[in-house]
Amino acid sequence: MNGVYKLVAVKTPAGKKKRDDKLIFKLKTSPGKKTYPGPKQVFRILEDNIIKKDVIALEDEKDIPDHSTVPLLRKFLDNRRILHKMPSIKEIQTSSSPAKHASSQIQRFRLCCETLSSDT
Repeated sequence: MNGVYKLVAVKTPAGKKKRDDKLIFKLKTSPGKKTYPGPKQVFRILEDNIIKKDVIALEDEKDIPDHSTVPLLRKFLDNRRILHKMPSIKEIQTSSSPAKHASSQIQRFRLCCETLSSDT
């Protein structure tokens, strides 16, 4: 799947509280370009712990099944504040959890591919 990440919306303060902020959607009108405005999330759908599919949907979309669904995008900055500490390269290289996570994702993907090839 090909894609280009572009600015899709801007939050503007509309009151004193953050929940009062307005979301203004950005839209390109150039011929031949498609725009799907609004913040997105990528959801990984699992079935029996095997990757069934990834779905790109609006961040607050309600039609995504709750069970066995994992959101893949995570916010790291908000209003110039760092929300999560990023591990150093050394921590990534020496930690077992990222390696285990990557290994489990690869194994799930292999099982998904095997299932697809056996269906044909």
